[in-house]
Amino acid sequence: PTPITPKTTMEGRWVLVLYIAATCLVNSLRASSEPGKYLVTSPRSVVPGVPYTLTAQIVADAPGPVTFTAFLEDNYYDSNGHQYVYVNLTSAASGTVSPGDLLTLTIPIPEDISSHNTGRTRLHVRGTGGLQMEETYNVAVKSEAVTVMVQFDKQAYNPGDIVTFKTFAFHLSDMTPYTGVYSVAIKAGNYELKSWSSSAGQAINTFTYPLDTHTILGSWTVVTSSNTRGLMSKKSHSFHVQSSSSTAEKTASIDVQVQLPKTINSSTDLTGSFSASWPMGVGVSGTAEVSLTGNGGTVKQTLQFNGSETFTFDMSSLTSRDTVVRVAVTEAETGLKGAGQASVQVYERDVKIQFTEQTPSVFKPKLPFTFHVKITDNADEPLLVPADSPYSTVHVNGVGHYERTSPDSHYGRSTFSGSYPILAVTRTLPLSGLVKVDLDIPEDVTRIDLRVTFQGVQKSLTLNRATLSDSDTYLQLQLLGDVPAVTDTQSQDVRFQISASDILNNPVVQLVSRGQVISAERPTLTNQKSTTGVFTAEFTVTLTWAMTPAVEVIVYNVIDRDHVIGEIATDSMLLKVEGLLENTVTVSADRDSVQPSETVQLSVQTRPGSHVGILVSEDSGASSQSLTKDQITSLMARGGAIPLEASATTQRNEAATFAKSQLFMMDGRGRHSSSVISSITERPYSGPGTVSGVENLIFFETNTTGSDGRVEFSVTVPDKVTTWSVHGFAFDDTGRVGVVEQPITIKSGYEVYGEVLGADHMTSGEYVILTAYIRNTRTTDSQVTVTLRPGSNVQSLSTAGQGTGQQQDVLVPAKGSRQVFFAVTSAPGAVLTATPVGVEVDVVSGASKQTIPFSFTVFPEGVEYTFTKSDMVGVDGHVTETLSVSAPKEAIPATTTQRAIVTDSLVDLVNAELDEDILEEGTGPAAFLHLALNVLVARSQPARRQEMVPRIELAYQRLMKFRSGNGFRLYPGQSNQNTWMNIAAMQLLVEANQYIYVDESLVTGPLYSMLPYYNDPRLLSAHDFYPMSSELARDALYSLVAKEVATVVSVHASGSSRPDQYDRLMTKVQKVVLQANHSGVEDPLTLSYLARVTAAYGATDNSTKFLNKLMASQAQANASSDVIFWQSNPNDTSNYFGYVSRDLVTAANAVRLLTAAGRGEEADKVATWLFRQRNVNGLFKTAWDTVEATQALMAYSQTQTQGNLHLDTPFTGMLPFVKDGQVTNFTASGQGHVFSQVEVKYHLTDDVGEAPFEIVPVVLDESLNHLNLMVCSRWLLDDKDSGVTVQEVNIPSGFKATTSGLGSTSGIISVIQRNDTAFTIFFNRVGRDSTCYTLRCDRAHPVAHTAAAFIVTRSLDNPEFHDIASYQPRRLMESTVCDLCPQCCP
Repeated sequence: PTPITPKTTMEGRWVLVLYIAATCLVNSLRASSEPGKYLVTSPRSVVPGVPYTLTAQIVADAPGPVTFTAFLEDNYYDSNGHQYVYVNLTSAASGTVSPGDLLTLTIPIPEDISSHNTGRTRLHVRGTGGLQMEETYNVAVKSEAVTVMVQFDKQAYNPGDIVTFKTFAFHLSDMTPYTGVYSVAIKAGNYELKSWSSSAGQAINTFTYPLDTHTILGSWTVVTSSNTRGLMSKKSHSFHVQSSSSTAEKTASIDVQVQLPKTINSSTDLTGSFSASWPMGVGVSGTAEVSLTGNGGTVKQTLQFNGSETFTFDMSSLTSRDTVVRVAVTEAETGLKGAGQASVQVYERDVKIQFTEQTPSVFKPKLPFTFHVKITDNADEPLLVPADSPYSTVHVNGVGHYERTSPDSHYGRSTFSGSYPILAVTRTLPLSGLVKVDLDIPEDVTRIDLRVTFQGVQKSLTLNRATLSDSDTYLQLQLLGDVPAVTDTQSQDVRFQISASDILNNPVVQLVSRGQVISAERPTLTNQKSTTGVFTAEFTVTLTWAMTPAVEVIVYNVIDRDHVIGEIATDSMLLKVEGLLENTVTVSADRDSVQPSETVQLSVQTRPGSHVGILVSEDSGASSQSLTKDQITSLMARGGAIPLEASATTQRNEAATFAKSQLFMMDGRGRHSSSVISSITERPYSGPGTVSGVENLIFFETNTTGSDGRVEFSVTVPDKVTTWSVHGFAFDDTGRVGVVEQPITIKSGYEVYGEVLGADHMTSGEYVILTAYIRNTRTTDSQVTVTLRPGSNVQSLSTAGQGTGQQQDVLVPAKGSRQVFFAVTSAPGAVLTATPVGVEVDVVSGASKQTIPFSFTVFPEGVEYTFTKSDMVGVDGHVTETLSVSAPKEAIPATTTQRAIVTDSLVDLVNAELDEDILEEGTGPAAFLHLALNVLVARSQPARRQEMVPRIELAYQRLMKFRSGNGFRLYPGQSNQNTWMNIAAMQLLVEANQYIYVDESLVTGPLYSMLPYYNDPRLLSAHDFYPMSSELARDALYSLVAKEVATVVSVHASGSSRPDQYDRLMTKVQKVVLQANHSGVEDPLTLSYLARVTAAYGATDNSTKFLNKLMASQAQANASSDVIFWQSNPNDTSNYFGYVSRDLVTAANAVRLLTAAGRGEEADKVATWLFRQRNVNGLFKTAWDTVEATQALMAYSQTQTQGNLHLDTPFTGMLPFVKDGQVTNFTASGQGHVFSQVEVKYHLTDDVGEAPFEIVPVVLDESLNHLNLMVCSRWLLDDKDSGVTVQEVNIPSGFKATTSGLGSTSGIISVIQRNDTAFTIFFNRVGRDSTCYTLRCDRAHPVAHTAAAFIVTRSLDNPEFHDIASYQPRRLMESTVCDLCPQCCP
């Protein structure tokens, strides 16, 4: 390697402080220093809590011993003295060394060192005695000394689950457990829901968090951090929350294995095979699609198979080296699917040539050079070519390149270059495939091109000469033999050879691992030789467990000549040392095969006193455990700043020896700021990761082993036929860590077992045919009894030509399967509530029994509607009220249910409706409404903040689906509506930001677009609403301005980055609103908004004037004894407010104003009328109306006196139907208000009243298993517009529709799939001309006697505009069980 000279600059993670000459004056050390007198090596970075080790030696004669003192210091700015002052961060380490000896100093580093450093920490080294020196160098303090791992007890959670996780922390330097205190928090999105602190003194901490039943779906995080600066980095550990799993999870999965050769020749065909089986070993028969993908595209073939099959592909058209074969199978009986894949390497020739890691990356003048070549097939397997074969010859060629300088001439000196052959040899390939070639390199060669050829395959390598040394001295390190693995109790010796072009003058060997200098010594040299100017010697290094997972071996030799002062020759090598996980962990089970729901005893054997974690998950070839072998190796390497490389040894480039060895070199001539030389990047640490990529983690628990090193766990496997894999890890208090390197598997299943498949829903009166697939894993035929046990509201069909009986006996062949069919229908007279009902199938064979649950939903015939009656009753003493509501006479008998809510808290009423989760998520207005109501509840009940925050976050995420730029597109194609809703959304998000993180641009963005320009005091929305063509237009404009002003006030109050603009805006708008002449305004809605905005500005007189005028406008014709309300102007067609219900919003504004003004009697009457306008699920007419009205009513209810109000019969929930018009009474006493709501749900088969839509469904190409459905829609009203229209389409039970092409139909803006047989289509609008689309429907499950299917169409903004259409394919209606299931009718 290149000797280090004053001209050589390099930088790494270690600092090499080099040769400062001693002088008699300490204060002039740097100026008078003479290089070459001493050598100090030290880490360039400091790890909190890890001792900082440095070495020192005298490299030239000194009159006596030298005392070195070292410490770390940092500076701060002294404002009094106006200068930076350095203070010690650590205690000093001191020691004395004599010439020729080595000194090691260790500085203790506190774990909280980062909390004291300013980023200007430096190492200060001072030498006194026989040598005077003083030097400093800046070092980096690492920000992490401890890492925290998080292990969850499940792969994914459902709403309502309890999240349980454990944390365990380790010191990065030695993997000993950290038992101090750190912070743990759980977050949904960007909001922290709960935080904890770990318990001091505990290696493992356990935390739990109950999920709300309406919690946020998607990725959650657990965040670990520490308040101690520099102790640990803030890390996020992810887990997943998903919708509740269905019963389909219990269906066994098909395991598909694909077998391919590792490599093939591109000129040959690819032949492979696959097998498919159920978890318990029963083979699958069916159809397989085999696809091969390469650069030439994808080639597919379809095969029929029975358990397994082979396939062949022509590879001539594919050029990809990596080719993937994927097999997707479909079982013939069940239609269930499975898939597997494998890859193959494709080569033109199956020969692979590699220069091994033992080949140096540079060559060194005067030293022998040997390179090593490995020749194998492309799978790294030996070629096994006979030695006497003509194809066993390896050709090795080399070309040397030189640069020469011409003698001085008349034109001066010049340099010219050239090349010539320096190597041409042949070798016979040995069985090992390893070829060693020695090369004599001429001294004038500066670069070598090597080429190895075997059987037409070539491999080239270019080598450069090491940087020239001023003293023409070089050194080379070579590993002799392999690197053996170590254990914590057994070290291993490794032999090295040093080659040098100068006498080996007591070379020094340093070993660096895990951020520390493990040792620095002069080794005992053996086998020393000298041949033609090359000096060689061997030495031994003892590898210990402290050097795992990698150790840097650094050797350097000080040049001792009269004309050379302090120059050194050096080389290094990185060794990957196996044996890090010496805590061997083995796991065993009391059996390897169980029946579902049985308990397995697991036994773990490891070191005594170890903390053990055991995980059981579905076998998928991966583990969900956070502490793995790779993870530990990465952590240890990271803590020590030692990069791991793929090979066991790495020969270093001598020009970068110190840089790559993490050493830094400096001298007394100011080379501290020298350039970086090819530093090594650490292997990135990916964190503990997420459990979402692993199948079904079902069990995680920890325990501590006793004195025998054993601990046991009991695991109850779920009711699922599959294979479970058992993983685990262990660690003890001394840093000994281990993992289960060979996980065990446990098969869970029955000797005879089954699955049940069928439609997941049906309409009353239909016949659903269920198929039980019985599988026999035994080697003999089995007699099996299969029994159907219907649940509530479901009955089995008789065997008289209409289906099977409830019990059947079948003979299932060995390693085979049989089908058993049942037909069920709804029970006569059953009350159907559209909730899942179930059946159970028992499979009994001898002592083996399996009960298979299966559930589906039975829907009543027709379309469900809801009628709601709300009332607010004032109580002053004692009141008894009757709640009664009836379904219309057109309702289908026995389909009516009632739901009643009675409460003295309006907030509880709104919250009860949210608990029902009844808001439609498929529309923008519904998403807006969901967020608004959740924020209202949270604001009204501060004590429920923790409960409401996840709901608000979930609602916010739903709303974000409709984001468009810096606003929302809640109403596709409706600019007026979107303008109003974006104004409302701005207000809403400002309020939501008190509970969750909200994107500020969604508030500031729309607001910027409304800022005035020039001298125009108007506010501008997305469109310029300022047509002065009529009084109504002017009134609408003023109302819009007032509303926008209220928005700006709200935003301004919350803080803004542009306060000056907002202030100017406020001044202008205030002038317009408060000083403009509004004497001609008569519109109630405009008056109500003007009253609100003037009140917001404190203009009480103006507000009172507008409010009085508003109240007078109703008194002339619309006042009644108990309510006050305003009627909308039927001639108002300006549509400035989109589809806002003017009467509802006017009343809402009036309630706010009257309540604030203390006009209680009037407020009571307006609030009573407003509350009675509530309809289904507590909503009003539109999303805007609902938010405005609910806000007003909540503000009103919170100001009312509830004087010891007592409800004798408060209740919430669904009431079972007895008969239409059931009477419910409640009694209240005291003082206050009682809020009640009664809903009746019923089914209709046709609309009541005049229909605004014409919907025509037409069935085409009908057969038992296929039909095409064409639906045409048009609008019938001339004086109104349909607006955004929602069409809910149902297709016949047992069928599945293809909706992929609907998005291209004119007028359709989106399609939402509800389930296989129901989906929703959104139209921008439905016009007077018909809009038609066609659906292809194919049978997915056998359902006979198919009922009519319905199509419901309604206006999104005017729900009273709706229509029902139905269709019933005749062939399906007349179908019988025997038509669809011949096996059911013998």
